[in-house]
Amino acid sequence: MELTDKQKEKLSNMRSIEEKCTVALGQISINRINLRLQEDEVKDALFENAKKRQELLAEIEEELGPGTIDSQTFEFTPKQD
Repeated sequence: MELTDKQKEKLSNMRSIEEKCTVALGQISINRINLRLQEDEVKDALFENAKKRQELLAEIEEELGPGTIDSQTFEFTPKQD
């Protein structure tokens, strides 16, 4: 027994939708991988920046002694004992 043309068309449309969804899911997976890679790069940059900041602050403290730096004006205020 053969399917009707309408049934064949519906099955064909369903297969087409399934194929499009499969491709879309694959693309989403690839995008997730790329986002994770970007996230790792940003985290690495943030970590490296924090490390450099600590090194610079240690350098400043060695030169000027303990104190604080205003993040807006970059003014150094020595620590009062």
